[in-house]
Amino acid sequence: MKKIISVFLLASMLFSTAALTSCASRRAPDLEKIYDRVVELIEASYEINSIFYGEGLPYCDRELPIYKELYSDYTKLGYTKNYNIVSSQSKYKTIGAIKLAAEAVYSTELLEKSVYPSAFEGVIVPDVHTGVHSSDARYLESNDDLYILIPSEKDHHPTPLIYDYSTMKIVRPSNSTRVLISITAWEVDRPELPIQTRLSLILQNGVWMLDSLTV
Repeated sequence: MKKIISVFLLASMLFSTAALTSCASRRAPDLEKIYDRVVELIEASYEINSIFYGEGLPYCDRELPIYKELYSDYTKLGYTKNYNIVSSQSKYKTIGAIKLAAEAVYSTELLEKSVYPSAFEGVIVPDVHTGVHSSDARYLESNDDLYILIPSEKDHHPTPLIYDYSTMKIVRPSNSTRVLISITAWEVDRPELPIQTRLSLILQNGVWMLDSLTV
């Protein structure tokens, strides 16, 4: 009987230890362990956000006389009438280079589902008047040139947010591979109106990446 009880107690102890170990392995990291990485990602996101949702890459404005000769060689390509050629002085000269920079900040899943389609492929979205509306890709690449869609008066660029890193904290639901951050921010020109925002991070190939946009 004592032997049976001893075996039972040993099994219970092993089960409890395994359960505790399992819980610990799923626990979200302490803030101090990811704080610097979060700051690094947010700071790097400003440039990426500008490429996709802000002013975009610098370009040669086809309306300016100094670029008349440059565009005279491109008139045979019909789609380019809606696009400007990205400047040779741009930091990024190919779609591949843009993607490489974006994927150093945002998760692959977020980019492929929510960013790349509108940036590089164009999307069809609902329209209250016509039922559907086709949106051209913001960037195209052809014949070793990168193009950016000519801006429209209707374009709206989100105002960048300034984040107060001292307010950062991890909130639920968070675990060892996905963390939700609560942090105070404000629009760059409206510091008197702080807002409470949440950012998601995901552990991708052993590295923390932003899994939500910072715009």
